[in-house]
Amino acid sequence: MSSTTTKTTKSDHDQPAFPTTANNLSSLLKYTSHASGHGLTSLVSLPPGSLFAPITSYTPHPHPEWHTLQVSPTSHISLDSAFTYLNHSCAPSLEIDTSKMEVRVSRDRELKEGDMLSFFYPSTEWEMDRGFECLCGEEGCVGEVKGAKEMEKRELERWFINGYIWDLVQERNSKTDKEA
Repeated sequence: MSSTTTKTTKSDHDQPAFPTTANNLSSLLKYTSHASGHGLTSLVSLPPGSLFAPITSYTPHPHPEWHTLQVSPTSHISLDSAFTYLNHSCAPSLEIDTSKMEVRVSRDRELKEGDMLSFFYPSTEWEMDRGFECLCGEEGCVGEVKGAKEMEKRELERWFINGYIWDLVQERNSKTDKEA
């Protein structure tokens, strides 16, 4: 991203940066517009826990930004595919497992054709480049999304969370216990 301001038009926002052919996603999802912006919609129905797609298109990135995915305590990647446009939800339809570099259907719900595709951002992000107010409207919504660092372990236990995030939670809690 450039530090200069670039004027964009509606048509600029309607054109995603990555075609659905990147990462072989064209038979699985499509770009959609909705009241709060743009996102992805499923073209398939799958049972809970099913593999949705492996993550095969990505580039290492030196630090967290709005479009990156954290894959270890210190590493981030740019998803060079439509997966960049997965929105956050507190009732996500998908889970991103960075140890296996795959996207799965959430373990506790079926994915149906036409469902919005989303994942729980703190499942991969310890600290986010910029937090935001969650608009999912789901029961138990976290409100402001800032990353797992801002959440208690008991809160995080509701979702699939990557192993390095659990390690960071344990490290944080151990430091807090020693200070108390």
